[in-house]
Amino acid sequence: MAASTIPATAHRYSLRDVVAAYGPDAVSTRITALRAAGCHRVAQVIEREFDQLELSEKAAAQAIPPVR
Repeated sequence: MAASTIPATAHRYSLRDVVAAYGPDAVSTRITALRAAGCHRVAQVIEREFDQLELSEKAAAQAIPPVR
């Protein structure tokens, strides 16, 4: 995985922050790696949140009225 672009602070980051810093492909790769390591529940939770994040972003994009 690439070097972190998230500043090192005592802050909890959302999955949206991680996707912004590393990209969605890195999140998918991490989910696959977690499954391969036997961390199925963790992978499932992250994948569910990732799917919800993508769905909410698509819904928000569709809800924005066109500029005239």
